[in-house]
Amino acid sequence: MSDYATTYLRRFGLLALLALAGAALSAQNKTWTNGNNTGLWSDANNWSPAGAPTATSRVIFNNTSGANCLLNTAATIARLTIEADYGGNLNLGAQTLTVGGNIIVANAASFTSGAGSKVVISAASRLDCPAPFYALEINTATTGDRVRMLQVLNVTQNLTITQVGNLAGSNLRVGGNILITDPDMSNRAYISATGNGTLSGAPLRRLNVEGAANLQLPSDFTLNNNFNLTGSGAISGAGKLILGSNGRLDFSGTVQNVRINTAAPNQAITLSQHFNIANNLEIAQVSNLNGVNRELRVSGNIIATDNSVGGSAILSLVGSGANSFQGAGGGSYRQLFIAKANATNRAVLNSSDNFLLITVQKGVLDLNGRSPGGAVDVNAGGTLGGVGAINGNVLCNAGGQVSPGNSPGILTVNGNLTVNGALVMEIAGRGDNMGGGPGTPGADFDQAVVSGSASIANLSVVFTGPIVTTPPTFPLGGDTYTLINGSASISNATITPLNINGMFSGGILMIGNTAFPVELLYFSGAEKGAAIHLAWATATERDNDYVAVERSADGARFTEIGRVKGAGNTQERREYSFVDEKPLPGLNYYRLRQVDYNGAAEYHKTISVLFDGKERRLGLQAFPNPAQSALQARWAPDPDKAATLRLHDAAGRLLSEYQAPAGAGAHEVQLGGIPAGRFFLEVRQGKQSEVIQLIKQ
Repeated sequence: MSDYATTYLRRFGLLALLALAGAALSAQNKTWTNGNNTGLWSDANNWSPAGAPTATSRVIFNNTSGANCLLNTAATIARLTIEADYGGNLNLGAQTLTVGGNIIVANAASFTSGAGSKVVISAASRLDCPAPFYALEINTATTGDRVRMLQVLNVTQNLTITQVGNLAGSNLRVGGNILITDPDMSNRAYISATGNGTLSGAPLRRLNVEGAANLQLPSDFTLNNNFNLTGSGAISGAGKLILGSNGRLDFSGTVQNVRINTAAPNQAITLSQHFNIANNLEIAQVSNLNGVNRELRVSGNIIATDNSVGGSAILSLVGSGANSFQGAGGGSYRQLFIAKANATNRAVLNSSDNFLLITVQKGVLDLNGRSPGGAVDVNAGGTLGGVGAINGNVLCNAGGQVSPGNSPGILTVNGNLTVNGALVMEIAGRGDNMGGGPGTPGADFDQAVVSGSASIANLSVVFTGPIVTTPPTFPLGGDTYTLINGSASISNATITPLNINGMFSGGILMIGNTAFPVELLYFSGAEKGAAIHLAWATATERDNDYVAVERSADGARFTEIGRVKGAGNTQERREYSFVDEKPLPGLNYYRLRQVDYNGAAEYHKTISVLFDGKERRLGLQAFPNPAQSALQARWAPDPDKAATLRLHDAAGRLLSEYQAPAGAGAHEVQLGGIPAGRFFLEVRQGKQSEVIQLIKQ
């Protein structure tokens, strides 16, 4: 070996030794001894080697001393290790401890972060501490530094993340405010809200809101970077929760306001369960909303400016207040689901868009002059109403309603109309052969315009105009009303008031001679023993062969239970009676079908009679009567039985329904959506039921 090479190796070796010595000097172990018996961190004689820890110190608590240590001044160290054999407690008091490396604490009892204290992480580190921090700040020296939690880390109060490359590992639980100011942070670990703090600043990737938490958003906050939102608490406040990328919603709590605006148009969001939004949902950009049969349940309005949203999830309008869907206009969406709190709550369309399916599960869908594309299903408790056009088939199941117009108006179905529930049509003026017509405000009657076939199980025609029959002025004989413009098959039809002489030919109602074949004076019924006694009287009769008495359990499907011979032709008052010897338990509905000698028939009024076969004990009362906007119902409470209150109109149709808990004996009944006139209030409590008649002014 040459002298030059030998000299080079000696110099290199010397430099290496100097580097190792420098490293040893730059990171020095400091072991707690409490040698001066003061228990204070700042006391130099309490450490080995002597001197209070500095920014280069690796601080160790072990069995060298089991004495307690109080951090009595703000301190900066390189690392903190509290071993399992340390028998004392390190108490931060109200001071700030800055650590440039790992924090390893074996036992929760050996570390206390008191009120007002804070731990600051200033470099890449591992955190393994079962004891909670009062406050935590993560502010690493470089943007690429990684902080990894080896177990769940609890922060009693506030968390601040100023800079970190990656927050990884387990779960960081925060009881107070969460402030994120690092715009490039990637949190692979969950940040969990456990209390009622605020969330603000730069975006997060993984957020959990625990069940008891109510996390406040003072301003808009974004989840992105393939986010995941979990938990069952509440997210509220003035700000919106913005879903800004691909992500997953596995959250069963409630969010106040949500905006979906992914960074790229091809990104999707997946629902693992139903997602509840207490107020409004905005959809600005997203490719797909996925989750088979999972719903975005919105109690406020849905406003979509993205005109094409695919996927398998369902947009649902829910809640008790009126809300709406506002699409892009001509946009394409999978399914709109109306599931309101009760049958009278309204959901309104504010744009004409295309859906694979619109389902009215419960409540009223008001078309509001719009023309959505796609099929519409109406289920029991649901109503399709308003003026507009459905560009697809309409199926109304038993218990549901199709009711064109909010007052007389036209509903167009560019497809087939199948009504197994009820098609409810209003008439307020003259027939279309007498100058009247269907249409928007000021029209004379409702109309369904059907391009395909119309199959109607129950057609209910309601005259809302002033009925004047003595002398006859409205409705007038000879008036015809084209209620269904198209091919129509009607199985059952009723007219209210039921003494109007009308006949049907397909979807056309024809008013006959207004000197009605039978002028009915009254029709009443009452429970007597084990039977119900019915009575009615006529003022005049013309060609009256007989009257068939029909009974129903629900006010919709009637069955004939007997006949009473008529007087034929008479101008004198006649009294009639009929006894139903086997009434149905509960509420029985009765109506009269008068049949002429030539077989023509007309229906007269429907009444309801309660049969329970025993003395009633509910003592149902309601006041005021007549009522206007509301009434108070009172009954004898039962501590073990809930009560159901139902309002029925004079024809027996259900208008609204309320529930009262066990032990309740009173309820305020709202009448805002009930038309003026006579109606019935029914209360059922266990096997007991009682009905009273009321008037709304």
